[in-house]
Amino acid sequence: LIDVYTKTLKSDGIGGLYRGFVISCVGSFVYRGFYFGLYDTLKPIVLGDDAGFLLSFCLGYGVTVTAGLMSYPIDTVRQRMMMTRGTGANYNGPLDCARQVIAKVGFM
Repeated sequence: LIDVYTKTLKSDGIGGLYRGFVISCVGSFVYRGFYFGLYDTLKPIVLGDDAGFLLSFCLGYGVTVTAGLMSYPIDTVRQRMMMTRGTGANYNGPLDCARQVIAKVGFM
C-alpha cells in the first residue's frame, strides 16, 4: 500500500491521490437521492399506511436496484478516472471522461 502511494505521488503528485474523488462524492449523492427519494415517494402510494414486512422489503429491493442503475454511469466515469495510470488515457475532468468513454465504447 505504501508502495502504491509512493509511486502515485512521484508520478502524479498529490492530485493523483484524489483523482476521481469529486465524481465519487457526486455518485454517492445521486445514489442516495434516488434511494431515499424513490422510497419516500413510493411508500405511501404503493404500500399505503399499514404494509407488511414482505411488501416493504420488495419495495426497498426495487428502489435499491433502481438507484444503482441510475447511478451506474457516474460510477463508470469514477472508475475510469481513478484507473488511468499506465493506460495512456488523460481526462480533463468527469465530463471529458464521459465524452471519451462514449466516443470510444458507445452509449450502451
